Amino acid sequence: VRHRRALGLAAAGIVALYVATRVSVMDRLPYFIDEGFFGQFTNQGAHSLHMLFVSLTIGKEPMQAWLGIPWVKLGLNPLVAGRLVSAIAGLLTVGVIGLLGRRLGGALVGWVAAALAVVLPFFFVNDAVGIVEPLVTLIVALALLLSLELAIRPGLKLGALLGVVLAIGVLTKQNTEPALL
Repeated sequence: VRHRRALGLAAAGIVALYVATRVSVMDRLPYFIDEGFFGQFTNQGAHSLHMLFVSLTIGKEPMQAWLGIPWVKLGLNPLVAGRLVSAIAGLLTVGVIGLLGRRLGGALVGWVAAALAVVLPFFFVNDAVGIVEPLVTLIVALALLLSLELAIRPGLKLGALLGVVLAIGVLTKQNTEPALL
Protein backbone atom coordinates (compact mmCIF):
# COMPACT_ATOMS: atom_id res chain seq x y z
CA VAL A 1 0.00 0.00 0.00
CA ARG A 2 2.82 2.41 0.89
CA HIS A 3 4.65 1.61 -2.30
CA ARG A 4 1.51 2.24 -4.34
CA ARG A 5 0.94 5.55 -2.59
CA ALA A 6 4.54 6.62 -3.30
CA LEU A 7 4.13 5.73 -6.99
CA GLY A 8 0.87 7.66 -7.14
CA LEU A 9 2.50 10.70 -5.54
CA ALA A 10 5.44 10.49 -7.95
CA ALA A 11 3.09 10.32 -10.94
CA ALA A 12 0.98 13.19 -9.59
CA GLY A 13 4.12 15.24 -9.01
CA ILE A 14 5.34 14.67 -12.57
CA VAL A 15 1.94 15.60 -14.01
CA ALA A 16 1.64 18.68 -11.77
CA LEU A 17 5.12 19.87 -12.75
CA TYR A 18 4.30 19.28 -16.41
CA VAL A 19 1.04 21.22 -16.27
CA ALA A 20 2.53 24.09 -14.26
CA THR A 21 5.50 24.51 -16.58
CA ARG A 22 3.55 24.26 -19.83
CA VAL A 23 0.76 26.60 -18.73
CA SER A 24 3.29 29.19 -17.57
CA VAL A 25 5.04 29.10 -20.94
CA MET A 26 1.83 28.93 -23.02
CA ASP A 27 0.65 32.30 -21.78
CA ARG A 28 3.97 34.02 -22.45
CA LEU A 29 4.91 32.80 -25.91
CA PRO A 30 3.56 34.76 -28.87
CA TYR A 31 1.81 32.92 -31.66
CA PHE A 32 3.78 32.37 -34.83
CA ILE A 33 3.07 31.47 -38.44
CA ASP A 34 2.89 27.64 -38.16
CA GLU A 35 0.39 27.94 -35.33
CA GLY A 36 -1.62 30.31 -37.49
CA PHE A 37 -1.73 27.81 -40.35
CA PHE A 38 -2.82 24.94 -38.10
CA GLY A 39 -5.29 27.19 -36.28
CA GLN A 40 -6.86 28.20 -39.59
CA PHE A 41 -7.04 24.58 -40.78
CA THR A 42 -8.62 23.58 -37.47
CA ASN A 43 -11.17 26.37 -37.68
CA GLN A 44 -12.08 25.56 -41.28
CA GLY A 45 -12.41 21.83 -40.51
CA ALA A 46 -14.56 22.59 -37.47
CA HIS A 47 -17.05 24.49 -39.60
CA SER A 48 -17.13 22.40 -42.79
CA LEU A 49 -16.53 18.73 -43.50
CA HIS A 50 -15.39 19.77 -46.96
CA MET A 51 -12.39 21.48 -45.36
CA LEU A 52 -11.02 18.51 -43.38
CA PHE A 53 -8.17 18.08 -45.85
CA VAL A 54 -7.50 21.75 -46.58
CA SER A 55 -4.04 21.50 -45.00
CA LEU A 56 -2.94 19.27 -47.88
CA THR A 57 -3.19 22.28 -50.21
CA ILE A 58 0.09 23.52 -48.75
CA GLY A 59 1.60 20.09 -48.10
CA LYS A 60 0.70 19.82 -44.39
CA GLU A 61 -0.77 16.60 -43.05
CA PRO A 62 -4.17 16.99 -41.33
CA MET A 63 -3.87 15.15 -37.98
CA GLN A 64 -2.90 18.20 -35.87
CA ALA A 65 -5.87 20.15 -37.23
CA TRP A 66 -8.23 17.21 -36.80
CA LEU A 67 -7.29 16.80 -33.14
CA GLY A 68 -7.96 20.50 -32.56
CA ILE A 69 -11.47 20.39 -34.04
CA PRO A 70 -13.24 18.98 -30.94
CA TRP A 71 -11.72 21.77 -28.83
CA VAL A 72 -12.97 24.40 -31.29
CA LYS A 73 -16.40 22.75 -31.21
CA LEU A 74 -16.28 23.12 -27.41
CA GLY A 75 -15.75 26.86 -27.85
CA LEU A 76 -11.97 27.30 -27.69
CA ASN A 77 -10.10 29.65 -29.97
CA PRO A 78 -8.40 27.60 -32.77
CA LEU A 79 -4.95 28.79 -31.71
CA VAL A 80 -5.59 27.78 -28.10
CA ALA A 81 -6.95 24.44 -29.36
CA GLY A 82 -3.68 23.83 -31.21
CA ARG A 83 -1.65 24.58 -28.10
CA LEU A 84 -3.87 22.25 -26.09
CA VAL A 85 -3.31 19.44 -28.62
CA SER A 86 0.44 19.97 -28.32
CA ALA A 87 0.33 20.04 -24.52
CA ILE A 88 -1.72 16.84 -24.31
CA ALA A 89 0.59 15.12 -26.81
CA GLY A 90 3.56 16.24 -24.73
CA LEU A 91 2.05 14.89 -21.52
CA LEU A 92 1.35 11.55 -23.17
CA THR A 93 4.92 11.53 -24.49
CA VAL A 94 6.22 11.90 -20.93
CA GLY A 95 4.28 8.77 -20.00
CA VAL A 96 5.52 6.83 -23.03
CA ILE A 97 9.12 7.86 -22.30
CA GLY A 98 8.64 6.63 -18.74
CA LEU A 99 7.34 3.30 -20.03
CA LEU A 100 10.28 3.02 -22.44
CA GLY A 101 12.69 3.71 -19.62
CA ARG A 102 11.00 1.12 -17.44
CA ARG A 103 11.08 -1.49 -20.17
CA LEU A 104 14.76 -0.85 -20.94
CA GLY A 105 16.20 -0.21 -17.48
CA GLY A 106 13.66 -0.89 -14.76
CA ALA A 107 11.22 1.16 -12.71
CA LEU A 108 13.70 3.74 -11.43
CA VAL A 109 15.00 4.46 -14.93
CA GLY A 110 11.40 4.90 -16.11
CA TRP A 111 10.58 7.43 -13.39
CA VAL A 112 13.81 9.36 -13.99
CA ALA A 113 13.23 9.35 -17.77
CA ALA A 114 9.69 10.69 -17.34
CA ALA A 115 10.85 13.40 -14.92
CA LEU A 116 13.66 14.45 -17.27
CA ALA A 117 11.24 14.65 -20.18
CA VAL A 118 9.22 17.20 -18.18
CA VAL A 119 12.18 19.55 -17.74
CA LEU A 120 14.04 19.00 -21.02
CA PRO A 121 14.12 22.43 -22.73
CA PHE A 122 13.21 21.07 -26.17
CA PHE A 123 10.02 19.51 -24.82
CA PHE A 124 9.42 22.37 -22.41
CA VAL A 125 8.96 24.90 -25.22
CA ASN A 126 7.54 22.73 -28.01
CA ASP A 127 4.79 21.27 -25.83
CA ALA A 128 3.51 24.78 -25.09
CA VAL A 129 3.21 25.86 -28.73
CA GLY A 130 0.53 24.73 -31.19
CA ILE A 131 2.84 22.96 -33.62
CA VAL A 132 2.91 19.39 -34.87
CA GLU A 133 6.26 18.35 -33.35
CA PRO A 134 4.91 17.23 -29.93
CA LEU A 135 2.47 14.96 -31.74
CA VAL A 136 5.28 13.62 -33.94
CA THR A 137 7.41 12.96 -30.85
CA LEU A 138 4.53 11.07 -29.22
CA ILE A 139 3.92 8.95 -32.30
CA VAL A 140 7.59 8.04 -32.78
CA ALA A 141 8.08 7.25 -29.08
CA LEU A 142 4.91 5.15 -29.04
CA ALA A 143 5.98 3.33 -32.22
CA LEU A 144 9.34 2.59 -30.57
CA LEU A 145 7.67 1.27 -27.42
CA LEU A 146 5.24 -0.89 -29.39
CA SER A 147 8.03 -2.20 -31.64
CA LEU A 148 10.02 -3.18 -28.58
CA GLU A 149 7.01 -4.88 -27.01
CA LEU A 150 6.24 -6.64 -30.29
CA ALA A 151 9.81 -7.98 -30.48
CA ILE A 152 9.50 -9.31 -26.92
CA ARG A 153 5.91 -10.58 -27.15
CA PRO A 154 4.90 -11.09 -30.79
CA GLY A 155 1.18 -10.95 -31.33
CA LEU A 156 -1.54 -9.80 -33.67
CA LYS A 157 -3.01 -7.21 -31.27
CA LEU A 158 0.34 -5.46 -30.71
CA GLY A 159 1.11 -5.61 -34.43
CA ALA A 160 -2.26 -4.11 -35.31
CA LEU A 161 -1.86 -1.38 -32.68
CA LEU A 162 1.59 -0.54 -34.05
CA GLY A 163 0.06 -0.34 -37.54
CA VAL A 164 -2.58 2.11 -36.33
CA VAL A 165 0.06 4.28 -34.63
CA LEU A 166 2.18 4.32 -37.79
CA ALA A 167 -0.88 5.21 -39.91
CA ILE A 168 -1.59 8.11 -37.57
CA GLY A 169 2.03 9.10 -38.02
CA VAL A 170 1.63 9.28 -41.79
CA LEU A 171 -1.37 11.58 -41.25
CA THR A 172 0.65 13.74 -38.86
CA LYS A 173 3.93 14.58 -40.58
CA GLN A 174 6.09 13.05 -43.24
CA ASN A 175 9.11 12.77 -40.93
CA THR A 176 7.36 10.02 -38.93
CA GLU A 177 7.82 7.67 -41.89
CA PRO A 178 11.27 6.41 -40.71
CA ALA A 179 9.38 4.77 -37.84
CA LEU A 180 7.87 2.50 -40.50
CA LEU A 181 11.28 0.95 -41.01
